[in-house]
Amino acid sequence: MTFTQFQDTALQALYDAYAAQLPAKLKAIDDLWARVAADGDGKAVQSLHQALHSLAGSGGTFGYTQLGKSANALELAIAVSLDGVTLPRGALGPLVPLLEELRHAATNPDSPASGGETGQGGIGKPP
Repeated sequence: MTFTQFQDTALQALYDAYAAQLPAKLKAIDDLWARVAADGDGKAVQSLHQALHSLAGSGGTFGYTQLGKSANALELAIAVSLDGVTLPRGALGPLVPLLEELRHAATNPDSPASGGETGQGGIGKPP
């Protein structure tokens, strides 16, 4: 095995691991969303914001450019709605379409036909 083949194999393993973790990350976001919607739990708001921030940063790096963009849009919308550390009652309602977009984006990685690069300064996908 050449070094390039090794790199490609290692990168593919990273992409696969990221994809395998997405359902759990989305479940955590859904759970936090429910807690925030139910009672505006300040700790849950901060955790939701952080989870979205993490996806916004990692999505493009691992071949999920739209996921990163969707997470960023939700993160920013929540940040704008924050009143200190809580969200005003009903603040999440208008954001549900963005949450649906996030869920959809998590099932649609970038197409390898797009040249393999993520377009956000991420590492290139193995061929």
